[in-house]
Amino acid sequence: MKEKKEILRPVPWSEFNTRFAPEGTHEPENPELLFAETIKYVEAYSTGKYFWFIANLVKGTTVSCGGMIERTVALKPSQLLNKTPEALFSIIHPEDQGKMFAFSNYWARFYLGVPVEKRSGLRPTIYIRMKNAQQLYSWFMVQYISHLFDHSGNLVYAFTLSTDISHIKTEGEAMMSILDIENETCHLFYCSEAQQVTESKENVQGITVREMEVLKFLSTGLSSKQIARELGLSIKTVDNHRQNMLRKTNTKNTGELVAFGINMGFI
Repeated sequence: MKEKKEILRPVPWSEFNTRFAPEGTHEPENPELLFAETIKYVEAYSTGKYFWFIANLVKGTTVSCGGMIERTVALKPSQLLNKTPEALFSIIHPEDQGKMFAFSNYWARFYLGVPVEKRSGLRPTIYIRMKNAQQLYSWFMVQYISHLFDHSGNLVYAFTLSTDISHIKTEGEAMMSILDIENETCHLFYCSEAQQVTESKENVQGITVREMEVLKFLSTGLSSKQIARELGLSIKTVDNHRQNMLRKTNTKNTGELVAFGINMGFI
């Protein structure tokens, strides 16, 4: 697998636009119903405390939210529902706010530029610090899980999942990864006020797409038997994938392997 690293410029809050679709774009009703399968999956396989929300990208508001909001972050559902996301922005660590906006802007432009038939193979994940329910900054994994478009191809709704990963990640810097399943590439993005720099290198670990699928299920706490059932594999094959990843990443156990996956942007 190839890995590319890119450095983006932070975007000030004042310059961040939450509306990614032109005014007049048709907005389908009942977006929570349209994302029902996604919500069901999230509730079954979350890796820790989490909350989710559905953003209306025409109006720039949150139209639905759920999960363990008050147990996870310093917010109440009423601060999100049918409102613009200022309350959500306010709990992001000050050093990570501009980075979060830069990552989100880049992802929206990148995603809309990809042919429709290739979008399902893309997995964006952002790692930032936010205030947890105890008013302390913790590391969160923010995933743009799913999107809905109108008939003209305008981006109308986005389903976002935010998971507290402080039990796995305790240090580092804000970053975004875009995993491309089809091309087996992982693009890593960082933010800096310095001049933009682009680097690329080979990922010597050589983790395969199937191994990454196993790793994602391991991160949710599933056993080899459960993963085998989900992927239609034998238990022995799942165990072999796990052992291969431990060897390739030089990690000692599943916990270290999951932490490696998060730090590298595979999860």
